[in-house]
Amino acid sequence: MCNSFPEFGLVSMGEILKETLEFLKKNIPDILPLSLKILHPLTLPPHSYNPRRKQYLSPAFLHWIKENYPGESVLGITDKDLYVPGLNFVFGQAELRGRVGVVSLARLRGKDDQREEISLTRILKESVHELGHILGLRHCPNTLCVMSFSNSLYDVDRKREILCGRCSHLLGLG
Repeated sequence: MCNSFPEFGLVSMGEILKETLEFLKKNIPDILPLSLKILHPLTLPPHSYNPRRKQYLSPAFLHWIKENYPGESVLGITDKDLYVPGLNFVFGQAELRGRVGVVSLARLRGKDDQREEISLTRILKESVHELGHILGLRHCPNTLCVMSFSNSLYDVDRKREILCGRCSHLLGLG
């Protein structure tokens, strides 16, 4: 593992299968040289649900993770549909050069997905994407790079699971 990166925790927030976290723990290090551990699950952040939108406020998840895991670098995984003001939804959110992020599975599982591997690949891509933000990467203009912005499942499916050469270089990996 690369010594310049912190150890990251993975934490479930909601109804997340342990197998999903194990999949991420096993596969993320193939893309980013990170050491990962699975943390004790968190409850949903209080006052994060917006009944008018029937969604959860994403920044509340980031704050809740920081409050419950002070000083640790953590990626939350939730089954709840997340939003930020000004957007209909987000697949995830992270602090740029911070220590916390969150990924929502709510819209990564398409209605027509017959194969679990499609959903797991999407979850992996968006988890790597949010970890990339925590490590300091911004959105990439290369639509095949995992750091490209995704506004739809089509965008998620189009991009690859890996960083492009430019983003790898920015992290000192290539």
